[in-house]
Parts: sequence; structure tokens; C-alpha cells
Amino acid sequence: MTIIAGLICEEGIVIASDSQAGSFKGVHVKRLDYTKIYDFTVNGTTIVATGSGETPFITRAIEILEDKTKDGKFHKPREVADLAESVMNEVSKRYIFDRGKELGFSKSPSGPILPQLQEDRTLGFALMLGVCCQEKTAIYTVYPDGVAEKAEEYASLGSGSAFAEYLLPRLYRDDLTLDEATRVCVYVVEEVKKVDVHCGGPTQAVAVGCKRGVSRKTDKEMRTILDDLKQADEVSMEMWQVISKGTQPNLTPDKQNKT
Repeated sequence: MTIIAGLICEEGIVIASDSQAGSFKGVHVKRLDYTKIYDFTVNGTTIVATGSGETPFITRAIEILEDKTKDGKFHKPREVADLAESVMNEVSKRYIFDRGKELGFSKSPSGPILPQLQEDRTLGFALMLGVCCQEKTAIYTVYPDGVAEKAEEYASLGSGSAFAEYLLPRLYRDDLTLDEATRVCVYVVEEVKKVDVHCGGPTQAVAVGCKRGVSRKTDKEMRTILDDLKQADEVSMEMWQVISKGTQPNLTPDKQNKT
């Protein structure tokens, strides 16, 4: 379970996530320092990949995707998305259908147990890809059924998507810079972590600009962003306190900058 927020702007794309992940080691355990966002560049095409769901499937799928793209030459983002669809199908075939045959489930079940078995044999993860190719950018969400959906302006994935889908359209603007888009995605992830028990740990953010390359926010840079967001949130609360009384806020230039 996780929260992932992606945003497209004129300068490029940003993907941010939490860092909480669970696994089964005899008992169910969680980590709060898990790297969820991966990036690699192949022949001038930069791919940022992350996912929601079962961690082993996500990391394996990204490994296969990186391997399949290492010798490729891409002309548009959709070509990478099509390759990601084939990766999803390959993972499904290898670990669901072929493994099922090896375990003796080669015959198709029937009757009332069929829907439950079909659900159990469905991949428990989805991927989000950010692609910068030939100065064109796009974000795709690749679902377990193998379809890569192209995002319009923004996208979210994970257990916190309902909250993220409320915040992202309220904060999105056509003229966002890459730095501003990064702050929006970080803010969304931080807010979701406050209400979704399945999300937590430090926020991660990776920005890709077709002219600036890949930028992964360091701990120091993230602390600066979080401090700025905290101040802006305090100013917003002050404004709300005034507006709720039926008057208009009178902000100083300093507070206007913080908003």
C-alpha cells in the first residue's frame, strides 16, 4: 500500500511517493525507508518507474523493464508504455499462469469457486511510469490487466489515491514550473500520509526535465521544501480564520510570497 502522485508540467514531469512498504518474513513487517522510485536513461530517453501493491512484483517488473529498454531507441513516450504493457503480461504469465501450471492448476476451474480463484491469480500491483523522450513527456499508469493509461495533467496510485485525486486538481496549474510541480506532489503525499494508515515514511520525489535531466531530491532539499510548505500552511490557516469571520485577509508582502 502506498501513495504515489505524478504531475506533468511544461518543463517536464514529477513523481513523488511515500517510503512505507510491507513484506512477509514469517510475520507481516513494514519498512519506512524503502526506495520506491527508480530512474534510468537509455539512449536519451529517461524513464522514472514506481509502483503500488506487492513489492516483489513491482521491483521484478521494473528490473525486466530496465533490461528490455537497455538496447532500445525510442521516438515517443507511448513506445515505452507499450513495452511496459508487455512487461506486465510477462510477469503475469511467468508468476501467475505458468506457475499455476507447475503447481497443478492447469485445468480451468468451474462453479462458484471460479471468481475467487480468478481474483487470487491476478497480479497484486500496478506501475506508474514517467517518460521523457525526444523532448516529449508523459505519465502512464500500467494496470494488472496490462493496459497503460496515459495521464492527463496528473495521476495518482495506491491506497491514498482517493485523497490525492481530491488535492491534485485543486493545486494543478497550466503554468507550473518543475520546482513548483515538485512542491505540489510533495505536499499531496505529505497530506495523504496524515490520513491513510497504509502510507508513511519520508517522502521521495524525482523530477525529470527534458532540458534539465533527472533530479532526485536529497534529504536536505526535502527538508527545505517541507519547511516552506509548513509555513505556507500556517499562512493558509490564518487566512481561513479571517475569511471564516466574513472579512477579507490583509496580507503583508512577506505572507503573500509564502502563499
